[in-house]
Amino acid sequence: MQTETTSPKGFVQDRLPWVIAGGALLVYLLTLSWGVTYTGLPALTKAAGWDWTPTVIGPLNYLVTYPVRWLPAGWQPAGVNVLSAFLAALTLGLLARCVALLPHDRTRDQRAIERNDYSLLSIKLAWVPPVFAAIVCGAQMTFWENAVIGTGEMIDLLVFAYVVRCLLEYRLDEREPWLMRLAFVYGVGLTNNYALVGFLPLLLVTLVWTMGFGFVRARFLTRFFLLLLAGLLLYLLLPAIGSLSDLTDQSFWDFLRSGVIYQKGALMSIRRVILLLAGLTSVLPVLFMGIRWPASFGDISAAGNALTNLMTHVIHAVFLLACLYVAFDPPVGARALTYGRQAFLPAYFLGALSIGYCLGYFLLVLGAGPSKAWQRPTALKIWTFRVLYWLTCLLAAAVPVALLVKNIPQIRADGGPILSRFATMAAQALPAKGAVVLSDDPFRLYALHNQLAAAGTRQNHILADTSALAQPAYHRYLRKTYGARWPGQLDQRPINSGIDSVTLIRLISTLALSNDVFYLHPSFGYYFERFYLKPHGLLYQMQTLPTNSVSAPTLTAAEIQENDAFWKKFKAENLEPTIRILKKRNPKEMPPPPVVYASTVFSRALNYFGVEAQKAGDLQKGREYFGHALEVNPDNPSAFLNLDYNKILLAGKRESPEPSEGVKKRLGAYGGAWNNIIGFNGPVDEPNTCFLLADTLARGQNYRQAAQTLERVIQFNPDNFGAQLGLAMMLNQAGMPDRSLAQLARIRAQGNLFTLDLPKEIALSQAEAWAWVGKNDVNAAQKILENLQERQPRVAEPFSTLAEIYLVLGNSTNAMAVLEKQLKVQGTNVSALINYAVLKIGGREVEAAIPLLDRALALEPQNIIALLNRAIANLYTERLEPARRDYEALERLLPRPSHLVYYGLGDIAWRQKRRKDAIKYYELYLVQAPLGAPEIRMINDRLEKLKEGSF
Repeated sequence: MQTETTSPKGFVQDRLPWVIAGGALLVYLLTLSWGVTYTGLPALTKAAGWDWTPTVIGPLNYLVTYPVRWLPAGWQPAGVNVLSAFLAALTLGLLARCVALLPHDRTRDQRAIERNDYSLLSIKLAWVPPVFAAIVCGAQMTFWENAVIGTGEMIDLLVFAYVVRCLLEYRLDEREPWLMRLAFVYGVGLTNNYALVGFLPLLLVTLVWTMGFGFVRARFLTRFFLLLLAGLLLYLLLPAIGSLSDLTDQSFWDFLRSGVIYQKGALMSIRRVILLLAGLTSVLPVLFMGIRWPASFGDISAAGNALTNLMTHVIHAVFLLACLYVAFDPPVGARALTYGRQAFLPAYFLGALSIGYCLGYFLLVLGAGPSKAWQRPTALKIWTFRVLYWLTCLLAAAVPVALLVKNIPQIRADGGPILSRFATMAAQALPAKGAVVLSDDPFRLYALHNQLAAAGTRQNHILADTSALAQPAYHRYLRKTYGARWPGQLDQRPINSGIDSVTLIRLISTLALSNDVFYLHPSFGYYFERFYLKPHGLLYQMQTLPTNSVSAPTLTAAEIQENDAFWKKFKAENLEPTIRILKKRNPKEMPPPPVVYASTVFSRALNYFGVEAQKAGDLQKGREYFGHALEVNPDNPSAFLNLDYNKILLAGKRESPEPSEGVKKRLGAYGGAWNNIIGFNGPVDEPNTCFLLADTLARGQNYRQAAQTLERVIQFNPDNFGAQLGLAMMLNQAGMPDRSLAQLARIRAQGNLFTLDLPKEIALSQAEAWAWVGKNDVNAAQKILENLQERQPRVAEPFSTLAEIYLVLGNSTNAMAVLEKQLKVQGTNVSALINYAVLKIGGREVEAAIPLLDRALALEPQNIIALLNRAIANLYTERLEPARRDYEALERLLPRPSHLVYYGLGDIAWRQKRRKDAIKYYELYLVQAPLGAPEIRMINDRLEKLKEGSF
């Protein structure tokens, strides 16, 4: 029969945790971030209800932070942070209670000295381990920053701390209500914190270890798992709320599945090596102190026992020092290895618990005299223990001081007001009558949202996230928020449909007719096919591009002076702390995420102004601001590239050499992705790079911006034929065929600059033909290309271009006639053979296509396109074995076979009644096929029948 006892009472166990919690709360309130911060903004937007998307994860966070919505707008950021500080203080109080409840009967020495009924530490300095553990945990950087900035992490950690407390309380009094509370709280915590999923096996092992056979009692297990299930019911809260929203078409089960999938993905995304390293200084020492070690390990000699005792001391010392080492965020710690993106607070909590235990162990063992009257320790042992005892006391005093000295400056930097100041200054710069403010950076947009709400002027302005404008649901939200001020119709589209870029450009143009429109940062993309940005400090006013020019007008001297004065003041007052941190940091260590964000954001803006000044002809100002951009972010490749070329321009030269090693190093981090390079770092103003960037912009269908970039290349190097021709092509693509033809005429007139050899003549003729197509004059295009065909009958481009023009216009008959004509004079042209065969297949003349493809493959046996089309043609005409050979050849040739190959092989096997092969290839198809492929349903039906044994 189970007996119940009463938990011990005393200052260390009962009142000291409250004292520690109160002291911690005071410290956190003194270091609290009272405004909007980079780290806390995602949690703030959810807590305050600013985020328009339905909440999918974190139901406990949702419930605990919901009252923040009732606060005045200006108090909401502080409200979230104060709540986090309060929860952090409670967590440290629980930590102190847990340390005070740890048993000190694990080793022979402890049992010989500490003999109270509960094996709790009862020496005079028993208060030191709880205080020391709480300070080490509370002053550790990750814990501290999550305490003073509301991120939601403290809610999860408080749940974890309470679970640990329940286990320790049960160890003392063996009252099952502690375990029932644990079950319910753990279930609630599981819905909110994916880390508890990983800890669940360890919890069950701990319960079995603690309770023995008592764990498997049917009555206990039933109550325990029913309460755990009751806690898990919180999983249903957010799906129930989300499914009622008109901003989504997801069902209750869709929301539930999304939340579970997110938790699974987040748990599986953590690198195993990081989990292992974190476990060595958290789970492992806890497991060690959970074992009650025997008095000896079979060795009855004095030397053996002495060696055993020594090893016990060493193990405790190793765990103590290792856990303290981790608290200082070493390069191999979880914080450094995840760049601060994952908190790992439960690991730090368990590490602090271990620190408290190990410190108590040494204070007990080293500070006690002989436990038996007959024991006569040597003088050497006495003095050794005294020295180690005082070293332990010194460690207990020095470590908290060292942590505070190390982390206070970073706490000030992380919780710094730069985002709030940005929002304040941006709000002040907006016109009082109201404006439309766009941004694809939610941090700056929500910071401004908070500032305007606090000032009571939010409804004067329309704030829109451009990254969400392609979603009809977002237009519903904006329509609800701003009423008739936000244009309608787009909000009536089906939720799961998209909105194309042309429609969005029209939308912004409509808004610009009656509103001033601003961007919160430099940007590029389809909006800037019609608009350009005019910088005014932190705001960038969107202006319509002039109809009589490709590029935007350059800044005037007055505009340069205005922006120069702003940025000098802003840099001195707001960016110097970031610069100091970057200068002091270890180059091998990643700066804190808020510092990285600030340095990236403002380096991009400074580099942008440098480019605008350089375009306006102020090279010295450009050089100055490229330097400022690198000072704020030394890894900015755009600014580094611009500064290198600016030096060449200042020397009176134009040639652009190979990129310097500094540029190559910085560009290497982006893998040649110019969208990301420009997006994160700002524009480039160097001819070679501009030429590459124009290609990127063109592939993104930003033709006018590509033309602007090529115009800049021509300003640097007027004799660059590729840029001149590319400009003409981009002008035509941008819907300006007359300007394209004028540009091509200029190229022909500049014969002194270019040697118009045959390749250039062909390229010019092709561009001219397409420009006439742009003017809807197909006859002029045909005349140009047919003239070139007569003059150069062995050249492929005049034929292929004319055929392509006809295909674009939907005239496949004329396209076939052109290809037929080409093959009469170029009978061995593989591309013409393939294109002609493809048109034949499209026209249902499949039999006629096969000989053409045979000829192409005789010339190029491994031509992938020819093989695929012949396989399709053979399959269509029931030539199954030839089709199978072509598909199998494709499977061998392609590094990653297309889903089309597996579809063909599966279809052939299905027709030939080869059941196993059909299943194999159809399953491979389903792995490779894009979502929404039309054949998926049919193949699933076939697979179901095949697996049942039928066709």
